[in-house]
Amino acid sequence: KLEEAKAINAKNLKERFAIDQVIANSKMDIADPIVNDQITRMINDFQRSIEQQGMSVEQYLQYAGATMDQFRETMKPDALKRLQQRYVVEAIVKAENIEVSDEEFEQELEAQAKRYNIELSDFKNILDDEARAQIKEDAAIRKAIDLVVDTAVEVEGKVEEAAEEKKPAAKKTTRKTTKKADDA
Repeated sequence: KLEEAKAINAKNLKERFAIDQVIANSKMDIADPIVNDQITRMINDFQRSIEQQGMSVEQYLQYAGATMDQFRETMKPDALKRLQQRYVVEAIVKAENIEVSDEEFEQELEAQAKRYNIELSDFKNILDDEARAQIKEDAAIRKAIDLVVDTAVEVEGKVEEAAEEKKPAAKKTTRKTTKKADDA
């Protein structure tokens, strides 16, 4: 299980690194209202998550000693990054004409039904057209990410280097030494 988790983590790191490289080589201007909408979605997600733990966003902000405006400002870089990732991957799907076959779509439905522990036929019955379209779009996005990773030229050690940058720096400890005076 630990090896499986390591493999998944390595795959995710490689995907993020490859997409980040595409973003770095892309030029895009994202309007503030779009970024603000993304921040609002992120806050709503955060709110649902924190409410499951019995706390409100207002309580969290009070505990953190921050205002909603300050909280929104701290989320801006992450919101911008998420939008850039989405736009880059959507552009790859379009440029490469990536489509999801009926067989791939069926496999995705089976995987999701299994994940939710629901019979496939029951899962299919609860999906409306919008949900089916979203599942198909998500599968196309995964195919685009796989394409980027598969065609990326890996620079020796760059993925590992990026992983190290994400980790907090190790705390340095110094040993106190005292100098003894020579008895000369």
